[in-house]
Amino acid sequence: MKQKFSLLATLLFQMFGFYSSADSQWTHTNSPTHVACLCVSGANTSTPVLFMGTADSGVFISTDNGTSWQARNSGLPNDTVSAIVVSVGNLFVGTHSGVFRSTNNGTSWMPANTGIPADFFVGQFCVVGSNTSPPTLIASAGDLNAKAGVYRSTDNGANWVEADAGIPSNAFIADFTVTGTNTPSPKLFAGCAFSVPPLYSSTNEGTTWSKSDNGEPYTVNSLAVIDTNAPSPILFTDGIFRSTDNGASWTEARNGLPLRAGITNFAVSGKNIFASSAVNGVFLSTDSGISWRAVNTGLKDTFVIDLAVTGSYLFAGTSIAGSFTGDVWRRPLSEMTTMAGYASDTQSVPLSNTGKINVTISGDSANYRAHRIDFVNNTSNSLIISNATLMTSDLRFLISHISPSVPDTVKPGGTFSMIVSFLGDISGTVYQDTLVLTIGDPTSFYVYLTGNSFASPKGDVSNNSPAAVASPNSRIYPNPFSQSTQITFTPEASGFADVSIFNQLGVEVARLFSGELDAAEEHTFTWNNPSALPDGAYECLIRINGQVEKLPVVLIR
Repeated sequence: MKQKFSLLATLLFQMFGFYSSADSQWTHTNSPTHVACLCVSGANTSTPVLFMGTADSGVFISTDNGTSWQARNSGLPNDTVSAIVVSVGNLFVGTHSGVFRSTNNGTSWMPANTGIPADFFVGQFCVVGSNTSPPTLIASAGDLNAKAGVYRSTDNGANWVEADAGIPSNAFIADFTVTGTNTPSPKLFAGCAFSVPPLYSSTNEGTTWSKSDNGEPYTVNSLAVIDTNAPSPILFTDGIFRSTDNGASWTEARNGLPLRAGITNFAVSGKNIFASSAVNGVFLSTDSGISWRAVNTGLKDTFVIDLAVTGSYLFAGTSIAGSFTGDVWRRPLSEMTTMAGYASDTQSVPLSNTGKINVTISGDSANYRAHRIDFVNNTSNSLIISNATLMTSDLRFLISHISPSVPDTVKPGGTFSMIVSFLGDISGTVYQDTLVLTIGDPTSFYVYLTGNSFASPKGDVSNNSPAAVASPNSRIYPNPFSQSTQITFTPEASGFADVSIFNQLGVEVARLFSGELDAAEEHTFTWNNPSALPDGAYECLIRINGQVEKLPVVLIR
């Protein structure tokens, strides 16, 4: 007998690009200035401790999520702190006078430099093998005469030995990360500033290193990993390049990032990864680096040096024009990682041959809207979603984002999500289609879609729409397209212009032009072969002198 299941179908209706709650923004903490680095102890506890290293004032500590800060410098002879790490009850800082250790959350400090040259400053730390006692500590150190090295300690910093065989002697290590932290065979990665190649890896805790070709030609200043103990952890370099096979191969993963973002650091929260920029603030990826979007509301200093994450907050250490005069900002994680704009109802629908949801979608002033549908498995059985298709192909409705991709096994309590796009017009026509979810052996689950287009001219939809920046003959042709399309327009005024492509989540996926344009002259820009992007609806945004024009465009192969 075929078993029947039930899905809790949560319909999350949202307008293009609308994330966050009413008060979702960065807030300024009461931190001292001149922040150089951040670190958190007890990140997932109810009482996390936040540490800040500064460029001229030593170490500060906050036990109330940045509301107040206290200096913790007893025993530190040097005020410049370039790195902080927590390791099993011990706190280590890297300074221009070497390594110092505290066993009481920074109340007092003792030198921990034996084995590291006296004239070396320490720039970075990494903890390897957190299940061992004590864990292995790795540090990068160097001087101002282009001498550098990697050092390792297996006794809580009491003694250090050089551990950089295979790395050039003048290659200063800018960052470390490790995969398989809690496994018998962790793999350590080191990113080098100004070394070719710029990435090295070690499978013996730094005893020997081998070159790792990640596609970066010059330098790797920041590294990060998602799911460090998973069979296939996801690695990142600040390029941004991404590896899903533990560093064996790398692909570029810059969708949604500006061309010259200047990534300075990363922070990981579960499956989400944040990237800080020396120019453009903070970016978030909720799909393991496939796409990125800016999360900068309220952040006044967009030169971000470092990030730190607790169970509830993301912290950003900033700098004003790169001068180390900035301080620390804070934002709740939930405001950035959870979509708002929920529908008012939640339906529990039995999944059978006649299971169904009715969804009505209306276009907006750009004749376009994207809606998210979350299917939550509230059964005691794992459900295999093998396919998701539309019955018709008139391009009015599109499945433009599916997470995870199909096929996917949704465990009890798990979620399968998708973005369904509707391309309207001004005819007032009501369009209909059916989304079919194939589950199990197989059982079909139907989502009946209704799209209501506008009956009034586009310009009458919103009196608050910004003035157009291009002449009425602005056009995209061909549209839909499969390989390349051209955006053509004539600006009404001369000025600095950006021509960009955005997906349904508000993420910039392509920058076609950034520079000066002359008025009364026709300009054409080509969006060529976006092979890394999924089929679906996108928007071309033309921005000149603060004014914006939106043009819908559809990619289909």
